[in-house]
Amino acid sequence: MSSIKITENFMMKEWIQMSAFLKECYREDHILCSETFFRWQFRVESNGEKANLICAWKEDKLLGIYGYLPLKVHWGNLEQPVQAVWTLYWMIKKEAPRGLGWLLIKKLNGMKLPLQLSVNVSEIGGPIFKALNWTIYSRVPRYICVLDNKQCLDMLCPGAKKSDLIDKHFKSTDHHPVALKHIENESDYRPTWTLYSNLAFGTVRSFDYLRWRYINHPVFKYHIALEGEPNRPAICVYRIEQAFGNYESKVGRIVDFFYPSDERGKKEGNSLLQTVVQHLQNINCSFVEFICSNSNVSQIFIDIGAKEEPIERHILPARLTPIQNVFRNQNIVFYRDKELDVPPLEKMYITKSDIDGDSPSSKLLYT
Repeated sequence: MSSIKITENFMMKEWIQMSAFLKECYREDHILCSETFFRWQFRVESNGEKANLICAWKEDKLLGIYGYLPLKVHWGNLEQPVQAVWTLYWMIKKEAPRGLGWLLIKKLNGMKLPLQLSVNVSEIGGPIFKALNWTIYSRVPRYICVLDNKQCLDMLCPGAKKSDLIDKHFKSTDHHPVALKHIENESDYRPTWTLYSNLAFGTVRSFDYLRWRYINHPVFKYHIALEGEPNRPAICVYRIEQAFGNYESKVGRIVDFFYPSDERGKKEGNSLLQTVVQHLQNINCSFVEFICSNSNVSQIFIDIGAKEEPIERHILPARLTPIQNVFRNQNIVFYRDKELDVPPLEKMYITKSDIDGDSPSSKLLYT
């Protein structure tokens, strides 16, 4: 591989080469082929027109990429977050020399980062990460809550039955109704992280992170609802997806939900979640989903009627634009320095929105 050059960043002035690589290795309508989305995903504007992608070049042609996003992550200590990277979009051309993929991973490992994480690792990538001693949790639980039984009956996945919906209906419990308020500026959101023990193993949800991940998203319209004081808010981030294909329906996706871990925080979190779900029902959503690893946070969702889907199948479709009855669980993998703990999955805070878990299916749908 002496003729192959490995670089730690991708310069946007070479977008033509990147665009050609992405169209060949993914597909022409893949969302990453949109330069606008690519710039957002890799935070190019704040990084000197560079994208954090390890690239393998042979002359002026790209042979492989391995993306990484530096982010602060809580890892057992809410007062001292760890500088970590989330990795994404690991792709090698078919004609590339054998072992090039390993070489890109080795290049990132050489940066001596204490923690690396990724979600939705493919069946091909899984064994490679396992061989490299990454911790792998193959399934982050998916919870569903039925808001309109008739619509959900028409959307059942193959093999699912009417009886699968019976115990998954939204039930409003006794709570103090709250007005649906949304974050307007940074003064609304200044959380004291030591109050949020459920976030002890997860990406720091700073205002800068929320602004990048949700407010400035180039495609999806996210709503960031909050309840409570700025130093201890309960937060619920959701979006409404218009499913189409063999059935058309609005579906609510809750992609982030957290609250202070004391009793007051739980009450405010419960009230906020019920208010959001009631709103989704009022606008005729068929169901709402929540993908989350943390058992304490998920319990609030269970308390209002949701249930975890079976391990081996979907009851309601996860892919909605268009509806595809494809079964696939979200997974989470990570590699950490030996001095860092290996938490059980239920103590981590991983959701659908971590890095590229909640992404548009095609750029053609949003142009």
